[in-house]
Amino acid sequence: MPAFNSTWFILGCIGGLLPDVLRLIKSRYDGKLPDYFGTQTFWLGLVLLVLVGGAAAWLGGANSFVDALAIGFAAPEFVSRFLGTRNDAGTVRALGQEPEPSKGIRQWWGV
Repeated sequence: MPAFNSTWFILGCIGGLLPDVLRLIKSRYDGKLPDYFGTQTFWLGLVLLVLVGGAAAWLGGANSFVDALAIGFAAPEFVSRFLGTRNDAGTVRALGQEPEPSKGIRQWWGV
């Protein structure tokens, strides 16, 4: 295990935050924020994925600014897409978006 480097961990956390920031920027012309941005499950999932990004950058042995951001971005993106499922329209559900009552935990984690 590599020695803990707080700089790479923080940059990995920023990388873990990027998918949701990009999703927010993408929807900036929709008029209002999606309803799931106000839910606790969204914020809990966001915090967990940010920490996954930081841990991945540290454990992945990032040794540059770009490496830490890339690893921090890729790890939570992979986890959220792996645990998420597609809805009837063929799109992946947003992180923390409440699933329909008949759906399982995979819907809750979707991006």
